[in-house]
Amino acid sequence: MHRALLLIAALLLTATSRAEFLFERAGGAAVYDWHQDITWMQDANYAATSGYDVDGLLRYEEALVYIDYLNASQFLGITSWRMPVMNYVTNDGKGTFGYCGTDKGHNVDPASGELAFLYYEHLKLQSKFDCNGQPQTPHGVTYSGPFININNVETQAYSYSTDYSPDPSRAWALHFEYGGQHADGKLSPSPVWPVFSGDLLYQPGDALPAYIGLDVLPWNVANEIDPASEAPLPVAMMGTASFDAGQIDLGTVRFGAGKAMTTGNYQIGDRNGDSYPDLAVFFPQQDTGIACGDTEVSVYGESYTGETFIATDSITTVECDTGGCHP
Repeated sequence: MHRALLLIAALLLTATSRAEFLFERAGGAAVYDWHQDITWMQDANYAATSGYDVDGLLRYEEALVYIDYLNASQFLGITSWRMPVMNYVTNDGKGTFGYCGTDKGHNVDPASGELAFLYYEHLKLQSKFDCNGQPQTPHGVTYSGPFININNVETQAYSYSTDYSPDPSRAWALHFEYGGQHADGKLSPSPVWPVFSGDLLYQPGDALPAYIGLDVLPWNVANEIDPASEAPLPVAMMGTASFDAGQIDLGTVRFGAGKAMTTGNYQIGDRNGDSYPDLAVFFPQQDTGIACGDTEVSVYGESYTGETFIATDSITTVECDTGGCHP
């Protein structure tokens, strides 16, 4: 589902916050991953919890049958459950082992796969080894909520649906006990963590985050942005009667597809004359992920009181041609 549709339909969606914007859905049975725009099953070993399998450890082909079962039974009303997928950094399906920033190994690039992003970005878990290959502690699953029953055994890994290109008898997998991502044999029993693309519709009684105004380039009505610019990008987050923008925790604020953090410079004041405090900040534009053709951008974060917020604004990209952005 396109991000714009998600934000326009926001008042029809439920949300209970987690760090990096993980939202509980269906009374906690599912968790929406706002940044990846996917929804995880809250129980990371539901195959066992539900009684489908004694221990929930399934071979690859058995896992596909289990996914078909979930869809046939319309679990939570969804018929598009699937296994997580790899996205790749090198996009060759092979992966070069490394201790930092690769597809395969430890401390992999979070963009390399949906499980990797969940492990390293959302849950802030550590690998068994640092980027220099030295042991580090703690590592593995060392947090509480919103997920339950995460498999934390070194000999078992959550499997991706994605084949390992050099050997189709193996599939990519991520070990939550030590943070390693590599290929495991499809005959090895593994836990299954179902996910589906998009969000789950509103469940009555659940809370919503604060949806506030966003003003990108406050002096530019058209919000014209050159994606190739290296100048800091100013934005203002607008407070409301129910949300004090002056209480926003800058350390939690993330802007654009690149999840850019603020430069640290900020100003609090009433910028739109409604008597409520607004927060003006700058973002390093090269970190925002804004690209030619983008028509909107979003920001999210939390207040010091733990209240989450989302804001979006329309933009126009300039200095672009059919080949991309002008330098």
